[in-house]
Amino acid sequence: MNRRLSKLIKEYEKYQEKVVDLACDNAYLTKDNLKDLNQNIYLNIKNKQYQDIEDLLKYTINSLFKCKYIKIYNENDFLIQNIFYLNYSNNDDYIVSPDRGLIDYEELQKIIISENPEYIFVGSTYYTRFIDYKKIKEIANLISAKLIVDISNISGLILTNKVPSPFEYADYIICTLNKQLQGTNETILLSNTNELTYDLSINSTINTLNTLLNVTTDEYKELINNCLINIKELQKSLEEENISLLSLGTDNNLLIINTEINYQIKCKDAFNLLLKNDIIIKENNLGIILNTSNMTFKGYTPNDFYLLGKKINKILKER
Repeated sequence: MNRRLSKLIKEYEKYQEKVVDLACDNAYLTKDNLKDLNQNIYLNIKNKQYQDIEDLLKYTINSLFKCKYIKIYNENDFLIQNIFYLNYSNNDDYIVSPDRGLIDYEELQKIIISENPEYIFVGSTYYTRFIDYKKIKEIANLISAKLIVDISNISGLILTNKVPSPFEYADYIICTLNKQLQGTNETILLSNTNELTYDLSINSTINTLNTLLNVTTDEYKELINNCLINIKELQKSLEEENISLLSLGTDNNLLIINTEINYQIKCKDAFNLLLKNDIIIKENNLGIILNTSNMTFKGYTPNDFYLLGKKINKILKER
């Protein structure tokens, strides 16, 4: 590792020790993670050895995802080639009922039939409840649309059977490795029904394999279970302060607070206020989104999240 890179990593580690990250745009990388990644950067493996590794990756993916076909991209290349050119079913991720913040599948069906898209894209960044993938696939079949599901934010929960899986129903599965899977910036595209060209660099192959093999360990499964324990403790902490949560709570590792209703402050202003206090979150027109993955990976306990809920409430209430 060169001197400049070593310095930047140390600065990043120092920042990670300071900040409270509830956004989980990039996984918390431990020193062991960084060591493994650095070892993989300059690997040069002969064809036969590479083929063995490639075969192991395909076997691992098939075992975990139950999908026949795979394509892996650098994150930015993937977004340009596969997401921006799709026809979305609507402008937002979900059609939610205004009173409960839950997906209104009847309304969703009306809109999809009206717009008649080629693809229906379902994400998980801004929804905290179980998603009925079977129902959405039935809607897609009414207009012969393809169903694409992005599982990046709940991939660990899906692979450890904590939340319903879309694999049986989706035509394509998208998953970035640098979120709940604690990997690098590769993005994988999976399918059972549509053949994909497998064309990977050695680094992408090894990075992806390292990430997915980690998912099968008992240590990782315990971390994912702790994400769910911690989100419930965070929910309890906020509800004790009479904070109403979008979608009436959570079934995964996310919580959403409508700050305009609870604190009479716009979501963007809440984002900036928390950032000034070294708390990183996501925000959109629905509210601020709290994700327990990164801080759980970093070692936060249920009590830490309970106290964090009190801190967030105090910051927003006493601004």
